[in-house]
Amino acid sequence: MLESRYDAKKVEEGKYQEWLDHHYFECGDMSKKPYCIVIPPPNVTGKLHLGHAMDNTIQDLLSRYNRLKGYDVLWVPGMDHAGIATQAKVDERLKKQGVSRYDLGREKFLEKAWEWKHEYSDFIRSQWAKLGNSTDYRKERFTLDEGLSAAVAKAPQSAEPFYSHRKKLSFITRQGMRLRAHQRAFRSPSGLLRGRLVLDRT
Repeated sequence: MLESRYDAKKVEEGKYQEWLDHHYFECGDMSKKPYCIVIPPPNVTGKLHLGHAMDNTIQDLLSRYNRLKGYDVLWVPGMDHAGIATQAKVDERLKKQGVSRYDLGREKFLEKAWEWKHEYSDFIRSQWAKLGNSTDYRKERFTLDEGLSAAVAKAPQSAEPFYSHRKKLSFITRQGMRLRAHQRAFRSPSGLLRGRLVLDRT
């Protein structure tokens, strides 16, 4: 017999973990065409808000739709360290405890900052789970991860021109990844701004 009211908590309980356990969101099938979205990384200064939820929902729809179309989909999760803003949040917390970063010194303050990062990144992941994000967590990145700065510097140099003119813009690569750079802009006959970027999908 059906319940008189829909109980979302009861229906959704355990579903997301089951999806993760079955690796439904993982990419790597090289026989399929790739489709990639990079999540705009939320700052670890706090929790996700309604704007994040709306943005993530749109990306999730695109990811799931393109999986159904037969693409090898990679939706890359990640977070931004938001240096100055995070420092201000940690300073505020320390002030409530009656100390300042000057009392702690550089190394101890950095420890507190990393504690903040781990606390809020865990909370953000739990919010992603509540949203049902179909992200591949094996590919999760943080803006202070080793190697990311090198990748940002290298990526624009690997673009292949169609019709070129110089300007600062966002453009979409053939693999579906977006980046912003002061770089040659390329416009295809269809009007779509595109370039080529070789992605490491291992």
